Amino acid sequence: MIPDEILNKPGKLNHLEFEIIKKHVEYSEEVLQDAIGLPDDARDMGLHHHERFDGHGYPHGLKGKEISYASQITSICDVYDAITSDRCYKDGMESVTALRKLYEWSDYHFNKDLTYKFIRCIGVYPIGSCVKVEGDLIGVVIGSTESLAQPVVRVFYNDNKQDQVPVYDLDLSSTNQQVLCYEDPNRWDFQQMEIFNDLPADLRSFC
Repeated sequence: MIPDEILNKPGKLNHLEFEIIKKHVEYSEEVLQDAIGLPDDARDMGLHHHERFDGHGYPHGLKGKEISYASQITSICDVYDAITSDRCYKDGMESVTALRKLYEWSDYHFNKDLTYKFIRCIGVYPIGSCVKVEGDLIGVVIGSTESLAQPVVRVFYNDNKQDQVPVYDLDLSSTNQQVLCYEDPNRWDFQQMEIFNDLPADLRSFC
């Protein structure tokens, strides 16, 4: 119901165009209203998935628990999909970057508890993930912290120097460093390197 020339506009929308885009939530409710056999939650999700926990969403400016539980979930999923998808006006973000953004926005846009659960479901940095950390350090995630975006990483390589470093564990939450991206674990023979031998067997199985 939104004109293609607005949906597919490569540049920034003007105020009028954005107001037209925002109408899609009302159109969604209308379509779902006429559908047979759908729960009321589905209609509410169509109408309110752009509401924000701090009250700065649309169409009704609902705040906090005024937004239904289903729509709180849908808003998180919708934003994740939007920022990771390629569009005519932008390239999609890497999932790591997108999940970090959701984590940051959970302070005001979303229900923080639901956002954390979503991130855990997607798995930002599951144990056993090979990652690059700020400072060109490469390691493997061996644990989590209260900060979902800042796990414990067993560092073993300096990518700038293209050389191994003495193995050590780095708690990113205590250093305020960030994971930059995932790395291909096939670059290294972890079994031969024996950098996980001291870990408990159940944890070692993930690495």
